[in-house]
Amino acid sequence: MAIITGFKSGKSYTFKNLTTEKMLNLYGGRTDKGTNVCQYTADGSDDQKWTFLGDKLYAYGSSTKCLDKFTSSGSAKNNNADIWDNDDDKNQIIEISQLNAGSPYVTIKLKQGGYYLTAYTGKDYPGDRNIVGLSMICYTKVQKNIES
Repeated sequence: MAIITGFKSGKSYTFKNLTTEKMLNLYGGRTDKGTNVCQYTADGSDDQKWTFLGDKLYAYGSSTKCLDKFTSSGSAKNNNADIWDNDDDKNQIIEISQLNAGSPYVTIKLKQGGYYLTAYTGKDYPGDRNIVGLSMICYTKVQKNIES
């Protein structure tokens, strides 16, 4: 089970990068497997909502596509993040940890391998490639719980 405090399975959340002020975003709102996960200026769209189920983050409105570490290419320490079918625990089970008790700041990390969700630049996608990936630490603010 993921390391959580205040996160509830079945609830939806948004995540804002503290450094870039951009939201964790599903590129183009698509839910096809392999769709890039990027960061984008807050716009309130469903593309920026994520549902926490058990120990995975799912694209909002999907019970089959979740946050995934892209593994076909790239170095092991700098992989792109995408969404994929819920069938690869090694690259999909996450730990969400708060910076301090009661803090809205969290890290999102793959349980296996210890890769953290991070952003490479402050540009809106498609201003750069592989903007959101799994590599070094990046603190993210839980913007809000979508469903009360």
